[in-house]
Amino acid sequence: MKKFRHLRKEIDESNVITRAIHRYSPLMKPKYMSAIRHYLNLRRKESGQGRSLVTKAVRHVGLEPRDTDHVIHHLHNMIKNKKLPNHLAVESTDQWYKEQPEWGTKASSKKARKVTPGQQNEGSESWEAGYKRRVVKTTDADHKQKGYNWRIKGKDRPEISIKLYKEKPSQAEFNKQMKRVAGHEFGG
Repeated sequence: MKKFRHLRKEIDESNVITRAIHRYSPLMKPKYMSAIRHYLNLRRKESGQGRSLVTKAVRHVGLEPRDTDHVIHHLHNMIKNKKLPNHLAVESTDQWYKEQPEWGTKASSKKARKVTPGQQNEGSESWEAGYKRRVVKTTDADHKQKGYNWRIKGKDRPEISIKLYKEKPSQAEFNKQMKRVAGHEFGG
């Protein structure tokens, strides 16, 4: 019995043992079960918050937040074996989207934009198209009086002039100004 306690302490404190061994170790099952017990206590007080309550329970027990999925797996196994009622099941995020692409990739961003209603595909306009659309002659009397004939208008707010010019700016100048403005917007 001493060996198991010593091994359990090693698993909890050692950085040498890999996450896979840690996660699937039979010695971790009591911690997962205590997280499930704490989840059930939280569920009595606050119903309808499934996954966030499991995360709270995992933190309370002292497990890492990435162990949440494994605790949910144990919870679902208990439900499947009829040890707990069905209404205590936590919805799995993997069931939300079929053929869900890897998170953080261009494919996942594209899929999210496609699924989300009202979401536009930002950044799809080429530099040349932006130049043709946004470099316009100025109509403001104050600008004309100062000798400015051309302006670069804002993307989302066309009434704003990004910069005024006496001669029509070149594509390179337009690109330079867009990068300057993007630096302000995105902290670059």
